[in-house]
Amino acid sequence: MMIDTSTPFGALASELLTVREGLSAPPEPPFQRPAGVDDREWTAQLARARAAHNEYALLARRLLDEVSERMFGPDAPRLPELPIGAAGGIEIHESTVSVPTAMTLHDLDVAQESALPLGPVPPMTVPDVVEVPVRLYRAHGVTSGPVVIALHGGAFWMGGGDLPRKLDGPMSEWIARAIHGTVVELDYRLAPEHPYPASIVDLIVVLDWVREHAAELAADTSRLAVLGVSSGGNVAAVAAVIDSHRAIPHPPLAAQVLVVPALNLADPAPLHRTSDAARQARERQLRGYLGADLPPTAPFVSPALGAPASGAPPAIILTGEFDEVALGGVEWRDRLRAAGIRVLHHEYPMSHTVAAPATSARMAGDIYAGLSTLLGP
Repeated sequence: MMIDTSTPFGALASELLTVREGLSAPPEPPFQRPAGVDDREWTAQLARARAAHNEYALLARRLLDEVSERMFGPDAPRLPELPIGAAGGIEIHESTVSVPTAMTLHDLDVAQESALPLGPVPPMTVPDVVEVPVRLYRAHGVTSGPVVIALHGGAFWMGGGDLPRKLDGPMSEWIARAIHGTVVELDYRLAPEHPYPASIVDLIVVLDWVREHAAELAADTSRLAVLGVSSGGNVAAVAAVIDSHRAIPHPPLAAQVLVVPALNLADPAPLHRTSDAARQARERQLRGYLGADLPPTAPFVSPALGAPASGAPPAIILTGEFDEVALGGVEWRDRLRAAGIRVLHHEYPMSHTVAAPATSARMAGDIYAGLSTLLGP
């Protein structure tokens, strides 16, 4: 994949390679239980690996910001100016939503549920019910506004906890103020302790929680959307399809916002084709999420490869021209459009995680414009 270093993105990517020289990501976690290790020790090993990778993600963002400031100036914003009439401030609340750990996709009243995979048995003992954390960013003065449920990335196994607040909090606040509504950051369960479909179940349970508590959450449930980044985009897209086929009365989702989404887990992305080690690491990570028997080609694992698009909510899809990690965004766009679903698609000169400040600002503006179009006033 050739990148023109005379462009803002190419120059930024080239400089980052120099700055990051000598840095290496922490070791991967044990996605399968090591021999002779009990639940407690395996959990501790996974927690240490997550903490190390989350710190590495923060370091990568800090280096990106430092290099961007040096190249484009300290005043180059990563978020655009708020639209005229945006809310003047934000309220932040934290809560939890109860989710039964035994719940599967077959418990969601989905028509033709036999097409839905059950997923692997959790590899360790878990409580009967877990409290899934949510962080709400609500614009001041909202009494009944749109709600966007946001899901972080992290290859299905990392990226949760306090990391979304540090990496994505400014964007969540900006969107909430811009749309005069609420952004709900969902700290969904992670693999391998909670393999497929735990994260999808979490999202659908939280969707129902918003619907059931609309008054106290100041939510207009006719303007409810999901937003997912990378692997979170996979979870958002799969949940959006499943939610659209449920046999219970509920307001349909108004939009799915998918940012550099990983919607084809079966085919190796450019990064995973660089070496056998990279391919094998990806296979271990997917096995931690999917188990040994659920193939990544399954339509409700890789929606770009065959999930039923008919009836899915309208989509805003943002892809990177030089994305080395995620596949399937364009194919999902095409499947949705073939089914008559409205899609707003934007492609940017960026990799999976690196974009020049002007590109980041344009992405936020395009998300806002799309939400304004699909959610309405």
